[in-house]
Amino acid sequence: MKRFAGPSDSLAGLATGFAIITGPQRRLGALQPRLGILERGGCHAVRTRIARGANRLTCVAHLLRRQTGTADQLQTHHHRESPAQETIHAMIARPRPCGCPETKRPFRVPSSDLPLRPGHPEDESVSEILVLYYSRHGATAALARQVCRGVESVPGMVARLRTVPPVVTTVHEPAPAVPDEGPPYASPEDLADCAGLVMGSPTRFGNMAAPLKHFLDGTSGQWLAGALVGKPAAVFTSSETLHGGQESTLLTMMVPLLHHGALLLGLPYTDPELGRTRTGGGPYGASHVAGLAATPGSLAASEQHLARALGARVAQIASRLGGGA
Repeated sequence: MKRFAGPSDSLAGLATGFAIITGPQRRLGALQPRLGILERGGCHAVRTRIARGANRLTCVAHLLRRQTGTADQLQTHHHRESPAQETIHAMIARPRPCGCPETKRPFRVPSSDLPLRPGHPEDESVSEILVLYYSRHGATAALARQVCRGVESVPGMVARLRTVPPVVTTVHEPAPAVPDEGPPYASPEDLADCAGLVMGSPTRFGNMAAPLKHFLDGTSGQWLAGALVGKPAAVFTSSETLHGGQESTLLTMMVPLLHHGALLLGLPYTDPELGRTRTGGGPYGASHVAGLAATPGSLAASEQHLARALGARVAQIASRLGGGA
Protein backbone atom coordinates (compact mmCIF):
# COMPACT_ATOMS: atom_id res chain seq x y z
CA MET A 1 0.00 0.00 0.00
CA LYS A 2 1.28 3.45 -0.91
CA ARG A 3 2.16 5.72 1.98
CA PHE A 4 3.20 9.31 2.37
CA ALA A 5 6.67 10.10 3.69
CA GLY A 6 5.26 12.24 6.47
CA PRO A 7 3.01 15.17 7.39
CA SER A 8 4.97 17.79 5.50
CA ASP A 9 4.75 16.00 2.13
CA SER A 10 1.00 15.35 2.42
CA LEU A 11 0.19 18.84 3.63
CA ALA A 12 2.35 20.52 1.04
CA GLY A 13 0.42 18.74 -1.69
CA LEU A 14 -2.88 19.67 -0.07
CA ALA A 15 -1.87 23.34 0.18
CA THR A 16 -0.76 23.39 -3.45
CA GLY A 17 -4.06 21.92 -4.59
CA PHE A 18 -6.10 24.51 -2.74
CA ALA A 19 -3.92 27.26 -4.14
CA ILE A 20 -4.63 26.10 -7.69
CA ILE A 21 -8.38 25.94 -7.13
CA THR A 22 -9.14 29.03 -5.07
CA GLY A 23 -6.20 31.43 -5.31
CA PRO A 24 -2.95 31.21 -3.34
CA GLN A 25 -3.04 34.31 -1.20
CA ARG A 26 -6.50 34.09 0.30
CA ARG A 27 -6.81 30.34 0.86
CA LEU A 28 -3.32 29.53 2.07
CA GLY A 29 -3.66 32.17 4.76
CA ALA A 30 -6.78 30.41 6.08
CA LEU A 31 -5.13 27.01 5.73
CA GLN A 32 -1.89 27.65 7.64
CA PRO A 33 -3.32 27.39 11.21
CA ARG A 34 -4.80 23.97 10.42
CA LEU A 35 -1.53 22.76 8.89
CA GLY A 36 0.29 23.67 12.08
CA ILE A 37 -2.06 21.52 14.15
CA LEU A 38 -1.59 18.57 11.81
CA GLU A 39 2.20 18.86 11.77
CA ARG A 40 2.21 18.67 15.58
CA GLY A 41 0.19 15.43 15.45
CA GLY A 42 -3.35 16.84 15.66
CA CYS A 43 -6.31 14.95 17.01
CA HIS A 44 -7.96 12.15 15.04
CA ALA A 45 -11.10 14.11 14.13
CA VAL A 46 -9.13 17.01 12.61
CA ARG A 47 -6.75 14.69 10.73
CA THR A 48 -9.65 12.72 9.27
CA ARG A 49 -11.46 15.88 8.17
CA ILE A 50 -8.44 17.23 6.30
CA ALA A 51 -7.66 13.76 4.90
CA ARG A 52 -11.09 13.47 3.33
CA GLY A 53 -10.62 16.88 1.73
CA ALA A 54 -7.29 15.83 0.28
CA ASN A 55 -8.73 12.57 -1.03
CA ARG A 56 -11.43 14.42 -3.01
CA LEU A 57 -9.28 17.36 -4.06
CA THR A 58 -8.71 16.17 -7.61
CA CYS A 59 -12.42 15.57 -8.19
CA VAL A 60 -13.30 19.02 -6.84
CA ALA A 61 -10.71 20.67 -9.08
CA HIS A 62 -12.27 19.17 -12.20
CA LEU A 63 -15.77 20.09 -11.08
CA LEU A 64 -14.80 23.69 -10.33
CA ARG A 65 -13.15 24.11 -13.69
CA ARG A 66 -16.29 22.85 -15.42
CA GLN A 67 -18.46 25.22 -13.35
CA THR A 68 -16.51 28.46 -13.52
CA GLY A 69 -13.79 28.09 -16.17
CA THR A 70 -10.03 28.00 -15.84
CA ALA A 71 -7.90 28.41 -12.74
CA ASP A 72 -7.07 31.98 -13.83
CA GLN A 73 -10.76 32.84 -13.95
CA LEU A 74 -11.20 31.38 -10.50
CA GLN A 75 -8.45 33.59 -9.11
CA THR A 76 -9.81 36.70 -10.87
CA HIS A 77 -13.37 36.14 -9.66
CA HIS A 78 -12.61 34.49 -6.34
CA HIS A 79 -15.11 36.74 -4.56
CA ARG A 80 -17.93 34.85 -6.33
CA GLU A 81 -17.59 31.36 -4.87
CA SER A 82 -19.46 28.36 -6.18
CA PRO A 83 -21.16 26.05 -3.64
CA ALA A 84 -18.32 23.55 -4.03
CA GLN A 85 -15.73 26.24 -3.23
CA GLU A 86 -17.68 27.36 -0.18
CA THR A 87 -17.83 23.77 1.08
CA ILE A 88 -14.08 23.27 0.76
CA HIS A 89 -13.30 26.65 2.37
CA ALA A 90 -15.64 25.95 5.29
CA MET A 91 -14.13 22.51 5.83
CA ILE A 92 -10.70 24.03 6.34
CA ALA A 93 -11.46 27.35 8.00
CA ARG A 94 -14.14 26.32 10.50
CA PRO A 95 -12.68 24.68 13.64
CA ARG A 96 -14.38 21.58 14.96
CA PRO A 97 -14.24 21.17 18.76
CA CYS A 98 -13.78 17.59 19.84
CA GLY A 99 -12.69 15.62 22.86
CA CYS A 100 -10.07 13.51 21.10
CA PRO A 101 -6.70 13.46 22.86
CA GLU A 102 -3.70 14.82 21.01
CA THR A 103 -1.59 12.05 19.51
CA LYS A 104 1.86 11.76 18.01
CA ARG A 105 0.96 9.21 15.36
CA PRO A 106 2.15 9.97 11.82
CA PHE A 107 -0.34 11.69 9.54
CA ARG A 108 -1.79 9.45 6.82
CA VAL A 109 -4.29 10.29 4.10
CA PRO A 110 -6.75 7.38 3.78
CA SER A 111 -8.20 6.55 0.36
CA SER A 112 -11.63 5.65 1.69
CA ASP A 113 -14.66 7.41 0.27
CA LEU A 114 -16.31 7.06 3.69
CA PRO A 115 -15.33 8.69 7.00
CA LEU A 116 -13.41 6.55 9.45
CA ARG A 117 -15.44 5.37 12.40
CA PRO A 118 -14.71 7.01 15.80
CA GLY A 119 -11.66 5.54 17.46
CA HIS A 120 -10.37 3.98 14.26
CA PRO A 121 -6.57 3.62 14.49
CA GLU A 122 -4.59 6.10 12.40
CA ASP A 123 -1.15 4.56 12.35
CA GLU A 124 1.07 2.59 10.03
CA SER A 125 -0.75 -0.67 10.74
CA VAL A 126 -3.83 0.47 8.78
CA SER A 127 -4.38 -1.42 5.52
CA GLU A 128 -6.91 -0.97 2.73
CA ILE A 129 -9.50 -3.26 1.20
CA LEU A 130 -10.37 -2.33 -2.39
CA VAL A 131 -14.15 -2.22 -2.95
CA LEU A 132 -14.45 -2.15 -6.73
CA TYR A 133 -17.81 -1.99 -8.50
CA TYR A 134 -19.83 -0.90 -11.52
CA SER A 135 -23.36 0.42 -11.08
CA ARG A 136 -25.86 1.63 -13.69
CA HIS A 137 -28.86 2.63 -11.58
CA GLY A 138 -27.38 2.83 -8.08
CA ALA A 139 -28.32 -0.49 -6.49
CA THR A 140 -24.85 -2.03 -6.79
CA ALA A 141 -23.35 1.24 -5.52
CA ALA A 142 -25.58 1.03 -2.45
CA LEU A 143 -24.32 -2.50 -1.79
CA ALA A 144 -20.73 -1.28 -2.20
CA ARG A 145 -21.23 1.37 0.48
CA GLN A 146 -22.52 -1.26 2.89
CA VAL A 147 -19.50 -3.44 2.11
CA CYS A 148 -17.29 -0.47 3.00
CA ARG A 149 -19.05 -0.12 6.36
CA GLY A 150 -18.30 -3.75 7.07
CA VAL A 151 -14.64 -3.35 6.13
CA GLU A 152 -14.21 -0.36 8.40
CA SER A 153 -15.82 -2.16 11.34
CA VAL A 154 -12.59 -4.19 11.58
CA PRO A 155 -9.78 -2.48 13.53
CA GLY A 156 -6.80 -1.58 11.37
CA MET A 157 -8.68 -1.77 8.05
CA VAL A 158 -10.15 0.94 5.82
CA ALA A 159 -12.04 0.72 2.52
CA ARG A 160 -10.82 2.14 -0.79
CA LEU A 161 -14.02 2.65 -2.81
CA ARG A 162 -13.53 2.71 -6.59
CA THR A 163 -15.72 2.37 -9.68
CA VAL A 164 -15.11 1.86 -13.40
CA PRO A 165 -16.24 4.00 -16.36
CA PRO A 166 -19.00 2.80 -18.68
CA VAL A 167 -18.14 1.16 -21.99
CA VAL A 168 -19.59 2.83 -25.10
CA THR A 169 -19.59 1.66 -28.72
CA THR A 170 -18.97 5.12 -30.24
CA VAL A 171 -16.78 7.86 -28.80
CA HIS A 172 -17.31 11.50 -29.81
CA GLU A 173 -14.94 12.93 -27.20
CA PRO A 174 -12.57 11.46 -24.60
CA ALA A 175 -14.20 10.39 -21.34
CA PRO A 176 -13.24 12.52 -18.31
CA ALA A 177 -10.52 11.12 -16.08
CA VAL A 178 -12.66 11.90 -13.03
CA PRO A 179 -16.38 10.98 -12.84
CA ASP A 180 -18.96 13.73 -12.37
CA GLU A 181 -20.11 12.11 -9.13
CA GLY A 182 -19.27 9.20 -6.86
CA PRO A 183 -15.87 7.67 -6.12
CA PRO A 184 -12.83 7.91 -8.43
CA TYR A 185 -12.23 5.48 -11.24
CA ALA A 186 -10.07 2.48 -10.38
CA SER A 187 -6.63 1.91 -11.83
CA PRO A 188 -4.90 -1.47 -12.16
CA GLU A 189 -2.36 -0.29 -9.57
CA ASP A 190 -5.13 -0.34 -6.95
CA LEU A 191 -4.95 -4.15 -7.05
CA ALA A 192 -1.34 -4.09 -5.91
CA ASP A 193 -1.97 -1.48 -3.21
CA CYS A 194 -4.83 -3.31 -1.48
CA ALA A 195 -4.71 -6.02 1.17
CA GLY A 196 -7.94 -7.58 -0.17
CA LEU A 197 -10.63 -7.08 -2.81
CA VAL A 198 -14.43 -7.04 -2.84
CA MET A 199 -15.83 -6.74 -6.37
CA GLY A 200 -19.41 -6.01 -7.43
CA SER A 201 -21.43 -5.77 -10.63
CA PRO A 202 -25.08 -5.88 -11.71
CA THR A 203 -26.23 -9.02 -13.46
CA ARG A 204 -26.06 -8.98 -17.27
CA PHE A 205 -27.53 -12.21 -18.67
CA GLY A 206 -26.04 -14.23 -15.84
CA ASN A 207 -22.62 -12.58 -16.06
CA MET A 208 -20.84 -9.44 -14.89
CA ALA A 209 -21.40 -6.15 -16.70
CA ALA A 210 -19.11 -5.23 -19.61
CA PRO A 211 -17.42 -2.23 -17.90
CA LEU A 212 -16.10 -4.36 -15.05
CA LYS A 213 -15.02 -7.12 -17.45
CA HIS A 214 -13.27 -4.48 -19.57
CA PHE A 215 -11.33 -3.31 -16.50
CA LEU A 216 -10.30 -6.84 -15.58
CA ASP A 217 -9.16 -7.51 -19.15
CA GLY A 218 -6.62 -4.72 -18.67
CA THR A 219 -4.97 -6.24 -15.60
CA SER A 220 -2.61 -8.69 -17.32
CA GLY A 221 0.37 -6.78 -15.93
CA GLN A 222 -0.92 -7.24 -12.38
CA TRP A 223 -1.60 -10.92 -13.13
CA LEU A 224 2.00 -11.40 -14.26
CA ALA A 225 3.25 -9.58 -11.16
CA GLY A 226 1.02 -11.60 -8.82
CA ALA A 227 -0.64 -8.48 -7.40
CA LEU A 228 -3.59 -10.42 -5.94
CA VAL A 229 -1.86 -13.70 -5.10
CA GLY A 230 -2.71 -14.75 -1.56
CA LYS A 231 -5.12 -11.87 -0.94
CA PRO A 232 -8.72 -12.51 0.19
CA ALA A 233 -11.45 -11.59 -2.30
CA ALA A 234 -15.24 -11.71 -2.48
CA VAL A 235 -18.01 -10.66 -4.88
CA PHE A 236 -21.49 -9.10 -4.80
CA THR A 237 -24.21 -8.39 -7.37
CA SER A 238 -27.73 -7.09 -7.98
CA SER A 239 -30.53 -8.02 -10.36
CA GLU A 240 -34.11 -7.04 -11.10
CA THR A 241 -35.69 -10.40 -10.25
CA LEU A 242 -35.08 -13.07 -7.65
CA HIS A 243 -34.07 -15.64 -10.27
CA GLY A 244 -32.39 -13.19 -12.62
CA GLY A 245 -28.99 -14.89 -12.69
CA GLN A 246 -27.43 -13.77 -9.41
CA GLU A 247 -25.69 -17.03 -8.58
CA SER A 248 -24.19 -17.50 -12.04
CA THR A 249 -23.01 -13.87 -11.98
CA LEU A 250 -21.30 -14.33 -8.63
CA LEU A 251 -19.66 -17.58 -9.73
CA THR A 252 -18.39 -16.22 -13.05
CA MET A 253 -17.02 -13.13 -11.31
CA MET A 254 -14.87 -15.47 -9.23
CA VAL A 255 -13.19 -17.00 -12.30
CA PRO A 256 -10.79 -14.10 -13.08
CA LEU A 257 -10.03 -13.80 -9.37
CA LEU A 258 -8.95 -17.45 -9.37
CA HIS A 259 -6.64 -16.70 -12.29
CA HIS A 260 -5.18 -13.83 -10.26
CA GLY A 261 -4.46 -16.19 -7.37
CA ALA A 262 -6.85 -14.58 -4.89
CA LEU A 263 -8.32 -16.47 -1.93
CA LEU A 264 -12.08 -16.56 -2.53
CA LEU A 265 -14.47 -16.00 0.35
CA GLY A 266 -18.24 -16.27 0.63
CA LEU A 267 -20.81 -15.93 3.39
CA PRO A 268 -21.03 -18.82 5.87
CA TYR A 269 -24.36 -20.11 7.18
CA THR A 270 -23.15 -19.44 10.70
CA ASP A 271 -24.61 -15.98 10.05
CA PRO A 272 -28.32 -16.49 10.92
CA GLU A 273 -29.39 -13.75 8.49
CA LEU A 274 -28.30 -15.91 5.58
CA GLY A 275 -31.07 -18.39 6.37
CA ARG A 276 -33.70 -15.74 7.04
CA THR A 277 -33.28 -13.48 4.00
CA ARG A 278 -36.22 -13.35 1.60
CA THR A 279 -34.49 -11.03 -0.87
CA GLY A 280 -30.79 -10.98 -1.77
CA GLY A 281 -27.77 -12.67 -0.26
CA GLY A 282 -26.38 -16.20 -0.42
CA PRO A 283 -23.32 -18.29 0.30
CA TYR A 284 -21.57 -17.07 -2.85
CA GLY A 285 -21.75 -13.42 -1.85
CA ALA A 286 -23.97 -10.45 -1.05
CA SER A 287 -26.72 -9.43 -3.48
CA HIS A 288 -29.77 -7.24 -3.98
CA VAL A 289 -33.10 -7.88 -5.72
CA ALA A 290 -34.29 -4.56 -7.15
CA GLY A 291 -37.77 -5.85 -7.99
CA LEU A 292 -38.50 -6.52 -4.31
CA ALA A 293 -37.20 -3.18 -3.02
CA ALA A 294 -39.58 -0.91 -1.12
CA THR A 295 -38.28 2.09 -3.10
CA PRO A 296 -35.89 2.19 -6.08
CA GLY A 297 -32.29 1.79 -4.92
CA SER A 298 -33.17 0.92 -1.33
CA LEU A 299 -31.73 -2.20 0.28
CA ALA A 300 -33.61 -4.57 2.54
CA ALA A 301 -32.33 -4.90 6.11
CA SER A 302 -31.04 -8.42 5.41
CA GLU A 303 -29.24 -7.24 2.25
CA GLN A 304 -27.51 -4.46 4.19
CA HIS A 305 -26.49 -6.86 6.96
CA LEU A 306 -25.06 -9.46 4.58
CA ALA A 307 -23.16 -6.84 2.55
CA ARG A 308 -21.56 -5.51 5.75
CA ALA A 309 -20.81 -9.08 6.86
CA LEU A 310 -19.06 -9.77 3.54
CA GLY A 311 -16.88 -6.68 3.86
CA ALA A 312 -16.04 -7.48 7.47
CA ARG A 313 -15.11 -11.07 6.60
CA VAL A 314 -12.67 -10.03 3.88
CA ALA A 315 -11.13 -7.44 6.21
CA GLN A 316 -10.81 -9.94 9.07
CA ILE A 317 -9.08 -12.54 6.88
CA ALA A 318 -6.78 -9.88 5.42
CA SER A 319 -5.85 -8.80 8.93
CA ARG A 320 -5.13 -12.39 9.99
CA LEU A 321 -2.97 -12.89 6.91
CA GLY A 322 -0.88 -9.90 7.88
CA GLY A 323 -2.54 -7.16 5.82
CA GLY A 324 -3.38 -5.16 8.91
CA ALA A 325 -0.25 -5.94 10.92
